[in-house]
Amino acid sequence: MIQEYYRAAAKSDALNKVKAGYIPIGGGTYLSQHQEGISTVVDLQDLGLNEIKADAGTIVIGASTTFRELFENDLIPVSLKMAIQQELKINLRNLVTVAGHLCITDGFSIIQGWLYAAGVKIHIYPEGESIPLQAISNPKELAKEGFIESISIEKNTDVHWNTISRTPDDISLVGVILGQQQDQNIRVVLAGFNEHVNVLSPINKGRIMEQVKDFLLNAHSQYSNKFISYNYYFKNSITLLERILKDNFK
Repeated sequence: MIQEYYRAAAKSDALNKVKAGYIPIGGGTYLSQHQEGISTVVDLQDLGLNEIKADAGTIVIGASTTFRELFENDLIPVSLKMAIQQELKINLRNLVTVAGHLCITDGFSIIQGWLYAAGVKIHIYPEGESIPLQAISNPKELAKEGFIESISIEKNTDVHWNTISRTPDDISLVGVILGQQQDQNIRVVLAGFNEHVNVLSPINKGRIMEQVKDFLLNAHSQYSNKFISYNYYFKNSITLLERILKDNFK
């Protein structure tokens, strides 16, 4: 249960609190429902971390940027805006922040899948260190000696996705997201398989089908989608993969 709330006025101020054990928050939508074991929080919303800008071939997004601000910004790729529209209704877009969403484990999230497929990098304050999102097993662990200041996306990243859900407003029961960068290899992300989005290492386009099938077969014991069977997931994820490759990666 939250017993102490502190609203930081400067990054150095927030950093001191984080080092003292305070949990950094942005929109607070997750912590409002999951307060077990959390007694002290530091609010980052006054630190100006909601800027979106183009910088030397990348799009830099402040950690406290809300998904409404992303959705309305012309720099943001259309395919990410479509993922936001699919996953977050208007009220949540107004509250949920980029860094906050990354720190929530959600295996059904197309937004998280998009960010992984795009090869997003996380920038940590105070070191300014740039870490590929894929290299971080748990973004929440970053808050031990600092906090997420921003993320960056390469402008020329090409990301496409497709999903199956019971209704247009429901969670994606099966989700396949593909992202391609300058090296022409494709990063495949699967949503809905278990409690995390599953990121396959960048794959040569000619071997994608083979490697995705191998992953699904070898990871069968890790499957935990309670809404659909493994066989349904296997069949339909391959169908979505074929569709995305045919329509966008010829």
